[in-house]
Amino acid sequence: MNEQLERQFWRIRMRYTPQKGENDYSKTAWKLRQAGIWYGAWSASDFCQAMKENPNNPHDYLNRVPDQKSLIEKLGKKGAVGPSEIHTIKRFYGSSARDGLDGISENEWVVACFDEKIHLARVVGKPESDLNNEELNRPHPEAGTRELWKFRKLADPMEFRLAALPDLYMLIPQAGQSNVYRLRAYRQALQILLECKTEEGVRDRFEAMSNEERLQLLGPGSWESFCLGYLILEEQFLPTGLAVGRTLEGFDIVGRSSKTGRQILAQCKKDDDSKDIAESFLRKIEKYGTNVTPYYFAYHGCNNAPSNPKVIMITRENVLLWAQIEPGKSYLNNFFLK
Repeated sequence: MNEQLERQFWRIRMRYTPQKGENDYSKTAWKLRQAGIWYGAWSASDFCQAMKENPNNPHDYLNRVPDQKSLIEKLGKKGAVGPSEIHTIKRFYGSSARDGLDGISENEWVVACFDEKIHLARVVGKPESDLNNEELNRPHPEAGTRELWKFRKLADPMEFRLAALPDLYMLIPQAGQSNVYRLRAYRQALQILLECKTEEGVRDRFEAMSNEERLQLLGPGSWESFCLGYLILEEQFLPTGLAVGRTLEGFDIVGRSSKTGRQILAQCKKDDDSKDIAESFLRKIEKYGTNVTPYYFAYHGCNNAPSNPKVIMITRENVLLWAQIEPGKSYLNNFFLK
C-alpha cells in the first residue's frame, strides 16, 4: 500500500478542564512545539514505571505517587486516576505503553484546532514531562497541587485557515469525544493538507479531483450534511425540529417535502463497505403510516434490498449520476470548492 495512505492523524484536545473559563492551552503548547495531556500530578516516567510494575492496573501505581496522593487527599475520588483515564493515557503514549493498544507512534501527525485554523505537526520522541514548565504545569484550582503536563515533541508544523478550506474541514475541530482521538474518517482530507502544504494548493487539488474522489473524502457527519442538501434540492425539504444526525433512534433526517407535502424520514450511512440495511430504520418507518417518503442514504450500498418497497435507496453510484447534470453538478462544486 502507498506509504502516503499509511499516515495517521490524532486530534488532541489540550483543555485543562478543572480550570473554569478559558482553559484551552493548545496555542501555548503549539508555540513550544508540544502536544500533551495532564490527568494528574504524576510524571511521564512514572507512567512507564507503572506499566512495568503493574501493566494491567497502572493507575494503582500512579495513585501512590506522592504528589498524586496529595491530590487525592484534597479532592477525594475525583483526584484519582481511573481505568477510563488510563485508556486515553495509553493512546497518548502509543508504543511506549507496551501493550499493543492503538496509540500515537513516532512520526504520526497531531491535529490541533485554534484561531479558526487547523494545525498539523509530526510527533517526534517519547512522552516527556518538565518540572520547570510553568506555562503548562497547572495548579489544580481546588487542591493547589500541581498537575504535570505530559507532552510529545512536535516537528514540521503547518497551519491552514478554515475559511480558506472546503467546508468539510470545519467538522474536524468537533470530531471525536476523547481528548486523544484517531481521525480515521478524515485521514484522506488531512493527507491532502500535508501533500499540498498551502491553502492555494488545496484548492487546486480539489478543483482537479473527480466527483468520486471528492465524495470519498466525506466522513459520517459531512455525508449527513450532503444528504440533507440532496433532499433540499430534490424534495424541497423543510426540517421540522430535528437537527441533522442528532441520534434520534432510526432516523438522521426528519422533515417534510414542500413539493409533495409528505413526511421525509431518512437514515445516512457512510461505512467503509456495504452493510445490511438497518432493521431499526425499517421497523420505525412501518409505524409512520402511508404519507411518508423514506430515504436510505447508504454510501456503499446495502447487502440486502429493503423489505419495504417505499424505501428510496441512494448510493454513491446514484449520487455520481445525479452530479452529471443540474442541480447536482452545481451542488457538488459548491460543497467542495471555495
